[in-house]
Amino acid sequence: MSTSKERVSAALQGRYVSPPCCGELWLGSKLFEQNQLKDDLEGHFELCHELGMDIVSLPVSESPV
Repeated sequence: MSTSKERVSAALQGRYVSPPCCGELWLGSKLFEQNQLKDDLEGHFELCHELGMDIVSLPVSESPV
């Protein structure tokens, strides 16, 4: 795989990518739906673990949920 886009696409499809993708990746709600996960803290941790990500960034809001 030659481009970053191809490598990220392969990782999201569950294919092996070596070396792992580096950089930022926004995990949208549709990605969670496709993987039968909730778009919540637990879902983010699970998906990030599956993708081999090192850091999880979550949106923060001042309004209560």
